[in-house]
Amino acid sequence: MQKTHHITLTELRGNLYQLIDQTIETGTPIEIERKGHFLKIVLEKAPAKMERLIARPETVTQADDDLLHTNWLENWDSHL
Repeated sequence: MQKTHHITLTELRGNLYQLIDQTIETGTPIEIERKGHFLKIVLEKAPAKMERLIARPETVTQADDDLLHTNWLENWDSHL
């Protein structure tokens, strides 16, 4: 179970940047108490790089025999 840092809203206001940086570095959530209610600041897990990729259906993703056996030099223009 993960430890939570309990503070008041006044403490958050006085040390906001330091507390946010601490949560980013350690992953420890901050729980803020205000008028009997509790709020949390938690580090959201960043999506994996593969999840951030944009789908490009027009892109070739498999080796096609036609591509593998194409003579690319026939279409090569060395003056470009």
